[in-house]
Amino acid sequence: MKITRDTPDQLILEHRNFAYVLPAGIVTLLFFWLLMLMTTQGFELRALLIVGLASVAAFVVTLFLPERSQLILDTSTGLAEHRRKTPFGYRSINYDLSDIDQIGIERSFTSQGNPAYRARLEVGRGMSAGQHLLTRGFDLAEASLSDLQRANEWLDAVRG
Repeated sequence: MKITRDTPDQLILEHRNFAYVLPAGIVTLLFFWLLMLMTTQGFELRALLIVGLASVAAFVVTLFLPERSQLILDTSTGLAEHRRKTPFGYRSINYDLSDIDQIGIERSFTSQGNPAYRARLEVGRGMSAGQHLLTRGFDLAEASLSDLQRANEWLDAVRG
C-alpha cells in the first residue's frame, strides 16, 4: 500500500492491483482470436474446446483481479475507513480509530524466492477485534513497507 495523503489530521493508504489486468486481457484476446481462426480452418472439436476453455480462463482472471483498496485514517471523524472497490461492487467498513492497535505486515515469498508483502489492520478492541486484510493480493514493492511503517508512526503520533 502506498501513502497518497499524509497530514496531521488524515492519512490515506491506497493499493491498486491492476498490474495483471492488461496482460490477462491481451491473452484473452489472443486466445479468442486463435479460437476464431481455428474454427474457420476446421480443427477438431477437442482442440476448439481446449482453446475455448483457455480463453474463458484468461477472461475470468481479467475479471477477478482488478481491485482498489483504501484505508483512510481521519482524526476529525475518529474513524478508520477501509474501502474496497472491485468490478463486482464497492464495500466500505468503518472502525474506531482508538480501537486500532497497528497496521501489520504479512510476509510471503514468490515462487522465485522474492519477498512479497500485504497489509492488515490489527484491531484490538470493539466489535471488530481481530486482524483484517486490507488487500487480497501481495505487493512486491519494498517501498510499501516504509509507507506502512510511516502509517504506524502516524497512528502513534495521534495517540500521543
